[in-house]
Amino acid sequence: MRWPSLNLFLTRMRDFQEVSPQGIGEIPMLSTFVKDLIDDTSGATAIEYGLILGLIAIAMIVALQSVATTTIDMWNRVESESVDAMTN
Repeated sequence: MRWPSLNLFLTRMRDFQEVSPQGIGEIPMLSTFVKDLIDDTSGATAIEYGLILGLIAIAMIVALQSVATTTIDMWNRVESESVDAMTN
């Protein structure tokens, strides 16, 4: 098996997504999944999760910069229209 940590992750996700016939038991499976994920000490898995978190952080920064630019432009427009309304 070439990617044991990925296989373990996918297996645990599959187990988490299985729902009992009564529709209960999802929360304990989630907490077990998260606990097992946190307790996993293999180096490759830690590196993979670190890379995934890094990519998520980069995506968030890029998205927030776009929102910031749009918001700054909006407030600049509000300021100029307010000044124009007061002078006219």
